[in-house]
Amino acid sequence: MVIRLFSVCLLLCWLAAPAVAAAPVAELDRPVVSLGDSLTLTIRVDGTGSEPPNLDPLKLSFRILGTSQSSRHSIVNGRVSSSTEWRTTLMPRREGTLHIPAIAVGSEFTLPLTVKVEPAATAAAGDNPVFMEAEINRDRVYVDAELILTARIYIDRAIELENLALQAPAFDDASIEQLSEANFDRQINGHRYRVYERRYGIYPHRPGELIIPELVFNALQPTRRRSLFDMPGQGTPLQRLSRQLSVQVMPPPAGFPGKVWLPARDLKLSQQWQGDDQGLKVGDSITRTLTLKAEGVLASQLPALPRPELDTARVYPTKPTLENTPGSQGMSASRTEQFTLLPTESGALSLPPVRIPWWDTEADRLRWAELPRTALQVAAGSATAPRDNTAVNAEPAVPVPAPADTGAPTPQPAPLVGNPWPWQALSGALLALWLITLGLWWRARRSASAGTADSSASARRSPAEAACYKILKAACETRQPAAAEQALQAWLRSYLQMPDAALGSLLQQLDNKALSTEAARLQQQLYGAVAGASDWQGRGLLTAVDGVRAQSRDQRGKPDTRALPALYPDRR
Repeated sequence: MVIRLFSVCLLLCWLAAPAVAAAPVAELDRPVVSLGDSLTLTIRVDGTGSEPPNLDPLKLSFRILGTSQSSRHSIVNGRVSSSTEWRTTLMPRREGTLHIPAIAVGSEFTLPLTVKVEPAATAAAGDNPVFMEAEINRDRVYVDAELILTARIYIDRAIELENLALQAPAFDDASIEQLSEANFDRQINGHRYRVYERRYGIYPHRPGELIIPELVFNALQPTRRRSLFDMPGQGTPLQRLSRQLSVQVMPPPAGFPGKVWLPARDLKLSQQWQGDDQGLKVGDSITRTLTLKAEGVLASQLPALPRPELDTARVYPTKPTLENTPGSQGMSASRTEQFTLLPTESGALSLPPVRIPWWDTEADRLRWAELPRTALQVAAGSATAPRDNTAVNAEPAVPVPAPADTGAPTPQPAPLVGNPWPWQALSGALLALWLITLGLWWRARRSASAGTADSSASARRSPAEAACYKILKAACETRQPAAAEQALQAWLRSYLQMPDAALGSLLQQLDNKALSTEAARLQQQLYGAVAGASDWQGRGLLTAVDGVRAQSRDQRGKPDTRALPALYPDRR
């Protein structure tokens, strides 16, 4: 009873525990401005009811033009979260690198920031209240490297326009992505302009001259209505064009060692482990996550990460995850790949080093992103890892080649169940049931009749076993393979009264070919790279489990000979 109450309390705490409040975050809309420009400082805190930030330290270097406050509320997975934002418009007082110190929000502080203030901007405004300009950050660029195009539309504060639209350029031999959009005030020749700025990343695919055509801005200058009976939305069309630009595209340098040409401003390679990398045993699984992060390149240009070839472990790769994050300074991209390792032998498991060559476009030189050789120690498990085709960790009889890397983002299969809440509930229930099973197992060991056939059948028909079966059934019927794998292990532990055993050892102890085959299909769905693996339905696994339970009911009156070797190893 005590164990059950503890399990319920632990589950409730896990479901209801609030997230730890994070420190306030300060952000600038642009890291580089001109003298006379305005910029926006945003300060964000979790929760509501916080004290407003103390902006007095800013007055030495900036003029504070105004501050607005807003709150946001959201519900994710049944949890309510809220945040508060303060947006402050600032005007730099001088040129140079200006520091925004840590801003106090109640008892917490933001991190300090810096902004570069360049000399006052000059533009060919003349007497024109509306004009446009375009510029590129360099006039020479490598193939597939990032070129940043900035377009600005200046509108005199005294002018009112409607239906503003900017037409982006299109290319046959280059990709283009919008990076950022901002609006601010700028003072030119004593006139105050509202400036609309948009930045694009251009990635040319062929060497030679790349022509950037004129950008087209269209708007409508409304006609003043003389009476209430005049139709709204009438006015004079207005159009402005930017000047045409040209850039020289260079081919990749001769002798670049990589199979994939990779020009970037920065690139980093990192790894993480999911699992116990210090207590790894034969039959256990551990997942290695490799992440390649780059600046100034698209995710589709990042190369595939090498799959390790190991003699003492099976390797199951997952489909890569590609992500692009645009920003005012350029595109940030990442490629993440996971490899699940299933050791088959004890001893040292050595993973070879990983080396990715890339070209530093800022320094114009070759660089390498590297991970050193990684060694894991694998201890002997409670049972030898199975090697036949019916074992849970076995690979398919016909090897399936990994999908070819085309450089384009791989479409991810749509999730079969969109709401993640059932998965969290199943995980919490598994935690509680594991504790209940542990208590029942401890109590069963103290029983003098634990070795009889009647007690064995009673244990297999225990409330813990029935509850674990219900969770496994729900995971199969809702087609959630990850939840089904954990539920299967929890049910087998309860059914066989082996609370600490791994899934492979449990299946070998049960020695049921149908269940081992279905478990192998389940793990192939989770760790394999087979096209169409998302078709896993769960019916086969549930049928195999039902067969094991039915067989147990038919043999209640028979001696359980499989338990004798474990209890009395000398009687053979």
